[in-house]
Amino acid sequence: MADYNRNFFHHWVPQWLQNILVIIGFLPLMMVNGVYIKNLSFMVSETQLLSSYFMMAYFASSIGMYIVYPLGLRLKQAFHSKKLVIGSLLSLALLSHICSSTNNATLFILCSLLIGVAKFIGIFEFLIPLIQLLCTNTSREKSYPILYPLLMLISYFGSFFYTKIAEIFHWNDVYHIMVIILLVETLIMILVMHHKRSMRRFPFYQIDWIGMILFTTILMGINYILCMGEYHDWFKGPIIKELAICILTLLSIFIYHESKLKRPYLDLNHIKQRNVIASIILSLAVGFFLASGSVLSIYIKSILGYDNNSYAVFYVSMLPGCIIGGLICYHWFRHKWNLKILIMIGVGCSMSSNIIFYFLFSPVGDISNMILPMIIKGVGTIIQFVTIGIYCYQDLPPENKFSAGAIFTTIRSFVGVALFITLFNWGFKYLQLQHLSSLASNIDCILWTTRSKSSIYRSIGIQSILLAAKQIYGYTIIIGCSILILISFFRFDKK
Repeated sequence: MADYNRNFFHHWVPQWLQNILVIIGFLPLMMVNGVYIKNLSFMVSETQLLSSYFMMAYFASSIGMYIVYPLGLRLKQAFHSKKLVIGSLLSLALLSHICSSTNNATLFILCSLLIGVAKFIGIFEFLIPLIQLLCTNTSREKSYPILYPLLMLISYFGSFFYTKIAEIFHWNDVYHIMVIILLVETLIMILVMHHKRSMRRFPFYQIDWIGMILFTTILMGINYILCMGEYHDWFKGPIIKELAICILTLLSIFIYHESKLKRPYLDLNHIKQRNVIASIILSLAVGFFLASGSVLSIYIKSILGYDNNSYAVFYVSMLPGCIIGGLICYHWFRHKWNLKILIMIGVGCSMSSNIIFYFLFSPVGDISNMILPMIIKGVGTIIQFVTIGIYCYQDLPPENKFSAGAIFTTIRSFVGVALFITLFNWGFKYLQLQHLSSLASNIDCILWTTRSKSSIYRSIGIQSILLAAKQIYGYTIIIGCSILILISFFRFDKK
């Protein structure tokens, strides 16, 4: 009989040290990335590449995680945990080194995609032990309210850490430090992890590689359109038109291909369930509210004059809200209260933060006044992440949760965020140009002769940014009210 051991550390490692090792193993894997988005301005100025390339690489890391998501359990069944963890860490170290030393946009994007793949493989091994460490009850209703705030905590402090290093040293040094951390972690895991399997071996065969390639190509095509569309003048140019037609064609082929297989890469049958469809639509709302932060970033940096480091510190103010949101969800599910009301509270918090920001936008605003709406935004974000995630997986067979989860997280964390960031940035520039033209047409000769030209230009620029930001946030408030009304009429029960 095979010797299985669900705990992948040697027996001589004490339990308290095993708990520490799980955390030590999980943290670097969560922090490593292809592009550290808070350092985007440093990377653009140094490499002279378009910021769109780095945004594409940033989302490529997410795509890499989502494409290997459906194979997570198969990988765990086919290979030893030690091989998966060591392979993941060494791959991440190598790819991070390449990212730190290349100016080739294509290579950067490809490495970021592979970083996402390797990152998920390592995270998947540590995730279940981490959940068992954090909470005795591993049900989603009890684990999600703890897990999501923790992930946000790591993400925000990681962003602050990256920005500090880039500001003090160089943006390349972020990658160098991560390489060192990953290599040290590799040595630790080689020493403390055993070679026993955690479950029965299942051969790694009959994988739908064609479906996986099609899915990856579709997502990278969408990534290219959303990040590079402005550069190619959107659908006025031939490249975006042709690529959009190719994506629609590949999507049709992918759906047909998956429907004909006995063991498809993504089982699309259960995606038709009411709760999965509703969760995917609601996940777009999460991306909608998260993406509105791109306009806030422009206001804080352009009008208030704060740098990347100050903005990273400000963004960490969401953390108290994330913790509060997790506590609310934990208490709510403990008493088994109505799920619809909790989802409406989450959307209402996100919308309320935008309402407060709308009234705080001014030429002489203070960033300290924006901490409260950021806390409220953190509450709303966590509540939406937890509730929509739990609702998505209701009544799904275990074997189909990976397929549903891959599509759900892809829409929530990539398509929704990337789509609305693109729309907000395009809308902001369009409205700013409109307001700039309108304000410039109202300049008279008296104003031109009594004030310096530089002060006039600056005043018009500030006013155009403020008006565009207020208009964008006004639209988000109206759409947020519409989302709340639609949710109030939707039935979240099983019928």
